[in-house]
Amino acid sequence: MAGLPRPLTLLELGSGAGQKTRYFIEALLRQSPALRYVPIDVSESALKESGQALLADFPRLEVQALAATYEDGLAEFWSTRCEPALLLWLGSNLGNLDSAAAGQSLRAMAMRTRMEDRLVLGLDLVKPPVVLERAYDDAQGLTAAFNLNLLTRINRELDADFDLASFVHVARWVPELNRIEMHLRSRIDQVVTIRSLQERFSFRAGETIHTESSHKYDLKALAPWLSSVGWSIEKKFVDPFRGFVELLLAPLPPS
Repeated sequence: MAGLPRPLTLLELGSGAGQKTRYFIEALLRQSPALRYVPIDVSESALKESGQALLADFPRLEVQALAATYEDGLAEFWSTRCEPALLLWLGSNLGNLDSAAAGQSLRAMAMRTRMEDRLVLGLDLVKPPVVLERAYDDAQGLTAAFNLNLLTRINRELDADFDLASFVHVARWVPELNRIEMHLRSRIDQVVTIRSLQERFSFRAGETIHTESSHKYDLKALAPWLSSVGWSIEKKFVDPFRGFVELLLAPLPPS
């Protein structure tokens, strides 16, 4: 963390349980008497639980959690912050957005940052298709259960009648989009009713519901792409298997 201005505020998008964040907090508190941490997450319960755990372990930490979407949380932060900021967007969360939306999000952040601000961005790199498909359709069935749980929630929260046994989890690599897609494929011709919407939906055998996409990034293409949305790479940390990268980014000067 050498070279970062002091004092600064640590802000994290999609903080979740905050396990990865602890390494940053420890490093920053070794160099500063106190630290303000602003986690942004849509789950208020996750923010409360992780905030209490962090405060118990780091007495010199101040936590100002924002239960909000990324966009709303950042808007509130930008309007009130005083110190330089170190922004964290870890865990390959950017990969949940398509390339256009990812670029728009990064460009919007770059436009609001100051020259002394920095962003740590985690990205999942392109891997052989067989590796990705196995990771998203594991032999233990954990990802399949996670995907099918979407139907369980729709049944519970929207009063629907999805039969989970009539759908199967599918993971497929789409090379032209550099993304792995998760689908739920209907085993049979069927009709599903979502009573809260007063709607019925017909599915043909083999038809799929596209539930999630996870975009992967080409390491060699990152610098020009990031430059096009307002960021330059200061440091790059790649794991030994070249599967993931953490980037320390600086905002480019306004043109």
